[in-house]
Formats: sequence, C-alpha cells, structure tokens
Amino acid sequence: ASSLEVSGAENRVAVGHIGGLAVNGSGHRINAEIRGEGQPATVAIYGAENILQLDLEGPVSVEVNGIGQQVAWEGDEPEISTSGTDHRIERK
Repeated sequence: ASSLEVSGAENRVAVGHIGGLAVNGSGHRINAEIRGEGQPATVAIYGAENILQLDLEGPVSVEVNGIGQQVAWEGDEPEISTSGTDHRIERK
C-alpha cells in the first residue's frame, strides 16, 4: 500500500487504505485508514497539536513525538511508543 507524508501547518486530510503515515508540523487534522499487511504499517507523528483519527487494520506501529498530539484510534490494537509531552492517545 502507498504511504502519505503531511507537513507544514493546519492541513485537513482525509485518506483511506494507506500503508504508512508521517506527520510533521502543527495544527493538522487527519482522518486516515491505516492497513498493515504482513509487515506493520508505520504512523510517525512529529511537531505539535496535530489531531489524528485513525482506523487501524492489521499490524500497525504508532510513534507519537512532540507536544500536545491528539490521537484517537479504532480497530486493531496498535503498538504505541511516545516521546514528548501533553499527548492524548485513546481508543475511540
């Protein structure tokens, strides 16, 4: 599956069925369907105050870095790692 990289500030993105997501910058609002097939799909979040709504299927690794990220996910349980401060990560 293809992957997506979002950078800059305050982008609004809705995308389905991708195999990877990289987010840099701040103030993005992203809705994405992430699909891991065999190898885990990777979601890497950097920057500050991004808001992500993720629908996960299969093995997925989520890396949350920076400040004040908000990640809500549903579907299969991901492997989550964090660094930084003030994140909110929750199952929808």
